[in-house]
Amino acid sequence: MKKYIISFLLLYSYGAIGQNSLTITQFCEQFHQRSYFILRLEQIIHSIQRHHIAPFPFQFNHEKFNNATILRCIQKIETTQSLQPFYTMWKDVKRYKYLEDQSFALDITKLLFSIQHTLYTQTKQNKEPISFDIDLYLKDSNYTEATTIRQYHVERLSDIFSLLKTIKCSQKSLFEEEHKDCDCTFITHHDFSNKSIRDCIAHIETQKSLDPLFELYEEFTHFKLIQDELFLREFTSLTFIVARNIFINNLKTPPTPLQKRRKSHIAHIYENLDKIPIEEILEAIDLLNKELPEILEKFEFNSDLSWKAWLKKYWWLPPTVGVIMALRIRWIFAHPAPSTGRTDALPVNPLLATQSNEEG
Repeated sequence: MKKYIISFLLLYSYGAIGQNSLTITQFCEQFHQRSYFILRLEQIIHSIQRHHIAPFPFQFNHEKFNNATILRCIQKIETTQSLQPFYTMWKDVKRYKYLEDQSFALDITKLLFSIQHTLYTQTKQNKEPISFDIDLYLKDSNYTEATTIRQYHVERLSDIFSLLKTIKCSQKSLFEEEHKDCDCTFITHHDFSNKSIRDCIAHIETQKSLDPLFELYEEFTHFKLIQDELFLREFTSLTFIVARNIFINNLKTPPTPLQKRRKSHIAHIYENLDKIPIEEILEAIDLLNKELPEILEKFEFNSDLSWKAWLKKYWWLPPTVGVIMALRIRWIFAHPAPSTGRTDALPVNPLLATQSNEEG
């Protein structure tokens, strides 16, 4: 009897394990596909809105489109010579309308590409070339999984980027601590392979600023290179290195025992950056996010704040000092120095006077 019970439990356990895989409904997949679609195209559409406001004689090849909603939008654009009908439809897209219309996403992508091509080829005064990189179809993956993973990493990195944007970074604090073989470039002890990451580092070195990193983070939040695992790992590593460099270069001398242990842990992560899981890098970033505020200047006297801005931010400090000084002056007048018979005599320290009387 026991054998039958054990066999039943084993079969039940095996069946329960097999049910751990989650079935993604078609609606959920369509919803996440639309979320990805919106984030990938939003920046491009905003760029068009900034640069092309005046009427423009649009002409499209109607045979390339099959969706009725898109064809009606095209007719309105050609009639009004304006992109306002497209922007109105884009609002519906952001409200997740036409979600189950399979041809809608494809045709609106082709329409946007046609708008880009027309504006880019016929408008020579365009100072900001519009990107044609619209890869809206994932390979060997589903939208639910891909967008969830990217959104997870966006949220995990949001705190450290909020902090980095408040720090006034000097050239020194961007670089690593000095080594004999250091040639004073931003990254000297770690190699990156992804082109977007390498370009970002080059711009940081040229501009002596973290602005290129912030711009790359903006693209990261818009799901760019969502299936590029190398980009994800190296972007996370670069974020860690930036925070690590600022931490090392602003650490108190000598560091506290706790800071020594954390510095040793951060050094271990840095030296094994290519070997450890991304999750450990994220944990190290969280640690730096907690440490950095404690080692930065408390009142920002060396920042670029004007006196008006500084007084507005630290309004409580001058009144506090004034009250302390007023109390001090009041104490002096309340305890006048003993008369010495000379009108030009300097005030005598009350403590010294008391000590002299006790000695006498």
